[in-house]
Amino acid sequence: MNLKIEHHFGGRPIVWVPMWGLSKLRQRGGEFAGSIPGNALWYDRWYDRAMSEECADKLCALGFNLVILPFSLGGTAEQEASEHENFARMTKLLHERKMVSLPYLQYQNLLQEQNWPAGTTAAVMLDNTRTCYAYWRQTACQSSEQFRKYFRDTIAAAVRLGADGIWIDNNYLKPCRCELCQKNFAEYAGDDRLEIPPQFIPTDPVAQLFFEFNSARNMALHRELKNHLESLLPLGLFCSNPGIYRGRNYLELGIDLKDMLEINDIIYLENKLSTNEDRQGHPIGNFHGFLAAVGAGAKGVAGAWKRPDYDATSRRTANIMPDSSEAEQIILEAVTCGGALGAFWAVREMPDCFCTSGADKLKMYFELPEMTAALKNTLSYAASLPVGPTVENLAPVGVLYHRDSMRYDFQRHQEALFGVEEMLTENGIPYQVVFSENELPALAQLIIPEVRLLSERDITKLRAFPGRLLIIGSELGRYDEKRRCRLDSILADWMDISCYTAPAEPRSSGRLDYFPGAVSNDGEFSGMQSGTLNRPRWDRAALLQLIVRPFTISQPGIAATLLRSQGHKLLQLFSYAANPAVQTLTLRGLPAGKAVLHLPGHAPREVETGAEFVLPDFRRHALLQFQS
Repeated sequence: MNLKIEHHFGGRPIVWVPMWGLSKLRQRGGEFAGSIPGNALWYDRWYDRAMSEECADKLCALGFNLVILPFSLGGTAEQEASEHENFARMTKLLHERKMVSLPYLQYQNLLQEQNWPAGTTAAVMLDNTRTCYAYWRQTACQSSEQFRKYFRDTIAAAVRLGADGIWIDNNYLKPCRCELCQKNFAEYAGDDRLEIPPQFIPTDPVAQLFFEFNSARNMALHRELKNHLESLLPLGLFCSNPGIYRGRNYLELGIDLKDMLEINDIIYLENKLSTNEDRQGHPIGNFHGFLAAVGAGAKGVAGAWKRPDYDATSRRTANIMPDSSEAEQIILEAVTCGGALGAFWAVREMPDCFCTSGADKLKMYFELPEMTAALKNTLSYAASLPVGPTVENLAPVGVLYHRDSMRYDFQRHQEALFGVEEMLTENGIPYQVVFSENELPALAQLIIPEVRLLSERDITKLRAFPGRLLIIGSELGRYDEKRRCRLDSILADWMDISCYTAPAEPRSSGRLDYFPGAVSNDGEFSGMQSGTLNRPRWDRAALLQLIVRPFTISQPGIAATLLRSQGHKLLQLFSYAANPAVQTLTLRGLPAGKAVLHLPGHAPREVETGAEFVLPDFRRHALLQFQS
């Protein structure tokens, strides 16, 4: 249980809305970042209306209870002071309505060139050019004491003005070859002769070591900032957007995925995972990240604010944001997968296609009547469910996120993860994310998707796993954690399957199941750099036969999760269809007993579950709350 989240939200689900895009620094950046109209002549009037008591009342009435306000985007001292005054005023209004307020801090240019104290170290790219970001021509190295002190002081200022924690944006870390980083890298490597490479070559061991150093310094800085926040505000929420789930290698971004998830109380999910194929007909959303966050004890929040984040068809161009009929899908996916609810798009400029006069442009998008109604209906239903702000994943099937493979064989491992998670989701099979750094939980089955790098400790842990192991790909453990090649895959010892003559059909032996990979065994590594992900060319029907299924659903395309929240065991069903029709589902294999059924538009009712349970009136979402 996350005591901070319980303290701030009690039994209420987290329902967030970001308002950081209102920052007046947009007036320098124009329309950059989130299509906020910073270059509009009416911007100040729009800003004042958004940061008003009327807006706070309306957001509270809809059910929002977490608001991210502009605070420090890296402006001049005068701009920052103005933002701070507005933050304090709006935070007071939010607290009066029992809403949580967090300040927005921009990691990439919090300390920019107009504010630099003497001695500040400038960040330098690998090619020796200046590191810049968005509005600014040069940024400070995040490892410099001046940057860290400025950040600590900014956190302290936010706490003094009533903040309930902090929200950091874009907290990935670009590789830097300034003098300070060169010195720190040599110390990290234990060899003062090593220099930071001028370019990234995946097979270069010095380059690998440098990127490990870059990730380590970013994680250390995050722990420093979190400790500082908690020294001032012990129950302060630490939240951020490190740019994960964009389909890029995390090590390349200066991120250790599990470490970053664990450091955060609430974490923003971009989920821009994409393939070079049309995803129409497959689930598109944040389920990967929501469930990974749950697995690390964090709370994921959806970053979907524009159509490509959740819909590959891009049906409309007049409004790139969700329309009123699409809000339900985005919000209820978060409920189903244990994430925080919210509407990123709510406090944004009213799209021209919904305006009849200039007066309409001064309204927030959530004030469009049909959007207001959609948010009210969906959030009211979500608030009625027995799902609290913290959850535990009870799924009997685990999917292994392997740290070394994600670092040094990203494309191969991530594509296989993507394919497995997508397949499980669209076939109604609950799963949980298992991180290789942890001790393996006692599950019915652990799926190991294209894990070619295994340390001796990894092998020992897998040998001791008590459940079934489903191994995808014949090169399991062909390399150690440093990518040194063994004579053969460990499957040669476990199942008499050599990577040189791998069978093209599935095999089983005792508790081990083997399924052929979708990529040939060419001995090549995708390295750290990443490109467009490909959907694995598996025989999904054959692979599904090897999955342990706690129950089956009569219709395809329905996602399922098994969670525990507030002491209740919950089975949730969710449709990713754009316009789902009402249908009757039959679930086979549920335990016999009593449960309470929750459906949108229906009063909760007690039902009897058993070997065959008929669920009428299913459309978008259903929740079964088991009584024992």
